[in-house]
Amino acid sequence: MLKIRITGLPDEIERFLKELRKRFFISHESNPCRDSRSKFVRKYIDIEKREKNNE
Repeated sequence: MLKIRITGLPDEIERFLKELRKRFFISHESNPCRDSRSKFVRKYIDIEKREKNNE
């Protein structure tokens, strides 16, 4: 399992997470936290590699 902090604009984060979900299982995703005095937000996620039947 990996713990990752993602920082960016809210729509950028959601687009990134959509792509990430194709390859990884997200076991935990925090609510977005706004960075003080910034347009950016951050999310914390826990991910695990998706298992393929052939591996």
